[in-house]
Amino acid sequence: HLINKEIIGSGFDFSCLDNYDKVIWLVRDPRDRLVSYILYRHYDHLYDDEDFVRQQLRLLEQKEQDPDSVSLVELETRLALPSPALDSAFFWSDHLKWDALDKTVSQGRAFLFKYEDYVDHNFDLLEDFLGVRIKSDTKVPKQFRRVIRSKAHGFWRHWFTERDMEHYRPLFQPFLQRYGYADDWLLGDPREINPDHCSHYVRKIINERREAEHLTPVV
Repeated sequence: HLINKEIIGSGFDFSCLDNYDKVIWLVRDPRDRLVSYILYRHYDHLYDDEDFVRQQLRLLEQKEQDPDSVSLVELETRLALPSPALDSAFFWSDHLKWDALDKTVSQGRAFLFKYEDYVDHNFDLLEDFLGVRIKSDTKVPKQFRRVIRSKAHGFWRHWFTERDMEHYRPLFQPFLQRYGYADDWLLGDPREINPDHCSHYVRKIINERREAEHLTPVV
């Protein structure tokens, strides 16, 4: 059996899907994905600018104390990240992906699997599709452990501000509807952000990158 992972980007050739007997199509709530995207991008954006890093860590620590005080829009803007528009790398023309998924699902070759079910170990339907049992005690290789943050979902409810709701809701709504996510934008009460999943995590991955580039760590 050949198992291959493909990350769909602007140069992806959808015809390659015809070479596989079965396709697992993994999707994730874009609101959670946005939080993870912004935090992880500190690994490769402006990590070598010590003043910026210290300012960013202070903002994250401020958000931990008061989740409403710093918006995701502000954090994204400060990192100079490409805005997650429909034609950006964040979504990359999702309608093209949907057309390909619709075709492979109709042929009985594709299974839409939500990241949230992966986190919760809800594998029954996926196992039926594949005809195999899935182990849930796998270990992440050392070189990929920096990607691990919370191993959870729904944390966006503690991160989003009213400004974020106004900015991102029109963009994310079509995706949520298309992939069967509930139209539920209720924020957490109370709202809590764990420093281990915020400033501590960002400091760790920045220093990992700075060490690789022979730069002094930021403490």
